[in-house]
Amino acid sequence: MYSMKTKLFPEERYRQILTALEQTGRISVEDLSREFGISQVTIRSDLQYLASQKLLVRTHGGAIQVPADDEELAFSSRIELHSPEKEQIGRAAAAMVEDGDVIGLDASTTALAIASFLTEKTDLTIVTNGLALANRMLQVPGITVYLIGGFLRRDALSLVGSPGLDFLTELHIRRYFFSAHGLTIDEGLTEMNAQEGATKEYFIRHARQAIAVMDSSKIGRASLHSFAALKNIHSIITNPDAPRTYLERIKAAGIQVIIA
Repeated sequence: MYSMKTKLFPEERYRQILTALEQTGRISVEDLSREFGISQVTIRSDLQYLASQKLLVRTHGGAIQVPADDEELAFSSRIELHSPEKEQIGRAAAAMVEDGDVIGLDASTTALAIASFLTEKTDLTIVTNGLALANRMLQVPGITVYLIGGFLRRDALSLVGSPGLDFLTELHIRRYFFSAHGLTIDEGLTEMNAQEGATKEYFIRHARQAIAVMDSSKIGRASLHSFAALKNIHSIITNPDAPRTYLERIKAAGIQVIIA
């Protein structure tokens, strides 16, 4: 498809990489290296350049197409996006959790990153609507998981809807860590799916602190459904690439900004 016996100029590789991506929806560094007959280091450099031009999105081990602003990716695709940033954000969020805490985690891939740093905690209670997160905690001793009920969103691996939300009124959640599809000053926190947003809004109302955990790609982007104003959250944890001017405006709104 994009294999060549002669050495290609970078611009020619870029064009063929984008053609392959358009045809398949995702590409891997290993496959491209083999097909072009060049090193994986060079391929990674090519993908990084194309990502800087916003022509693709880098993932662990490859790349995917740039999603449309109104497109909600499946969990299996989202988990590959910005994984180094999510790991750093997850580490910083987990450092705020103490033994004996009761915390809420949403069904996001960033919340799953947080969970990976909680395995050494003791007497911890996690309340979540995330199936992947609950599954991650199955074999972790010392952690109690409350999985709220609701309707299954298969692509998102989440449970949403009113059936499980009343349960939250019986709990005392110290901190709720959640992500969103976007965050702007005027629209606040936004989601593509209204029921997902409503579930997060209910968690926010029943937690002492609401902490947004979002990589920089989501800051300055608005989605379809607003579920929380900035004034309703306590902190935001993001990565160093977040736009400084935007972070200053968030701070001016009284929100603590933590750079992971």
